[in-house]
Amino acid sequence: MEDVADIRSETEPQFIRVTADAHDAVLFLIYQQPGSNTVAIADEVKATLDRLGNKLPSGVKIAQWYDQSDLIVASAVSVR
Repeated sequence: MEDVADIRSETEPQFIRVTADAHDAVLFLIYQQPGSNTVAIADEVKATLDRLGNKLPSGVKIAQWYDQSDLIVASAVSVR
């Protein structure tokens, strides 16, 4: 049987890598389902993260990157 590959040790490429403040990070996205309320979802996520805050290991930081509900609330406030 003939050889079909050359195997060598190399660095694995990192195609998807998330960093924040120069540290590796975890990014999670929450998508609204049809018929749901973006503002209500965001409020519940914030409340859940607040409850989890004191249960996280030291050094773990949760930070918001983008919240579409902020745009919705700001738009509603600007309506006269």
